[in-house]
Amino acid sequence: MTKAAKSTEASSEHIKALREATGLTQVAFAGSLGVARSLLAECEGAGRKPSTNFNVRLGNFAAKAQRYDDALWFWTRAGIDVELLATVLDQASGTYRHPRLGEKRKHRKPLHIDRLSAEVKDAIIAARDAGQTWKEAADNASLKAGVRLSVTNVQRWYDLRIDQPEKEAQAKNASRREIVTLLNQILSAVSK
Repeated sequence: MTKAAKSTEASSEHIKALREATGLTQVAFAGSLGVARSLLAECEGAGRKPSTNFNVRLGNFAAKAQRYDDALWFWTRAGIDVELLATVLDQASGTYRHPRLGEKRKHRKPLHIDRLSAEVKDAIIAARDAGQTWKEAADNASLKAGVRLSVTNVQRWYDLRIDQPEKEAQAKNASRREIVTLLNQILSAVSK
């Protein structure tokens, strides 16, 4: 079976399961979606792959029926980036929470400090290397930048641009060392 045929079959199974879960006939289901019953029958019978628009309608119907996993499945098939959609909805509803220190960001957005000169960034790094507090580091950077930088912005910038990449590099190096050790053990066992 080809990849396209498998995709069409998966779609038909999801469509039929959604219709049966809601207890609707093909006629009623097609009416709810605003499509012809013949189109629904073709898609449900794996004779036709649903269009992008049809997948969006199916996702919307599933969401209204509180079948959220089905809604996400159909919307993804329609090409909607559901993670990006979730971020937009969070931002629009005011429930978005900025990542805490140590948490990865979902989307890389430039920070205010990213737009400042390298001299400001170097001042933050030097202050932390010298063991200064976050307040002292923010004060030093503020002097260099000529604008007031908050302690939380300095902490967030340092965490995202310095700490997290260093931790990722250390983790990769540890994995590489483990692989080299394992390969050396394999080579020594093979050579015996």
